[in-house]
Amino acid sequence: SAMDLSYLRTISDDNPEFIKEMVTAFQEVMPKSIDELKYLWRHKAWDALAKATHKMRPSLTMMGLPFAKELSIQIENNAKSQKNRKFIPDQVEDLCLMLESALAELNQIKI
Repeated sequence: SAMDLSYLRTISDDNPEFIKEMVTAFQEVMPKSIDELKYLWRHKAWDALAKATHKMRPSLTMMGLPFAKELSIQIENNAKSQKNRKFIPDQVEDLCLMLESALAELNQIKI
């Protein structure tokens, strides 16, 4: 599993309501974020892409997704740097796959 909910359990004192709330928020927001990331890089909206990846970072931290978080940092930096934009399509693809698999995993577990 790429996801580690122990951070969420720690900061919430293992409060089931809080954990459920965070998980539900993630499940509601992330599908939209995935679509947004794909849309933005296809339209070469680099500033918006940098902002979008920056904005999703707290929830990646919260949900214990360190690889996705790392990738979001790389995408943000590459979006700001003209010569590194060629890496973005693959990175966005990878990030979206990670997020989709995290969502699938959350659908399987009982919080």
